[in-house]
Amino acid sequence: MKRIGSLQNFITVLPSNEKFLVLIDYPQLIDLEKLLKVKLGVTHEKKKRPAILWKEAEESKEFFYLVFLTASKKTSVSVDLDFCPNKNSLCKKFWFYRNSYVFQTLDQKLLAVKIKDVALISKIIYCGFCEDLDHLNKMNFIEI
Repeated sequence: MKRIGSLQNFITVLPSNEKFLVLIDYPQLIDLEKLLKVKLGVTHEKKKRPAILWKEAEESKEFFYLVFLTASKKTSVSVDLDFCPNKNSLCKKFWFYRNSYVFQTLDQKLLAVKIKDVALISKIIYCGFCEDLDHLNKMNFIEI
């Protein structure tokens, strides 16, 4: 499993709007919980949360979008992880559920984040590209 920050030029050559499956470690989840002021549902230090990551350019600025996933069917926004064909070879120690759903906060909001700071994603673990997930672009994003 490789962290995005260790992949040479990954962030600069990342094509716009191409989706990637990623894992977020406990320490990064705690940092994101503090920034977002929400609980991400991970309480054990060895746990990770899967997410979908992509980059978009707006007015000559690049932003990263992160949509957190869960196995619990509490939302109607589903993500078929069969569209992420390399997940089992790149992140074989993590058990991915084929049918995942967009994570919902305790106040019933779907958690989708627009990130300006590249440093926030540098420690995220890369698990391969995904296809046909453009429905995630239509979500409302929290900006950090």
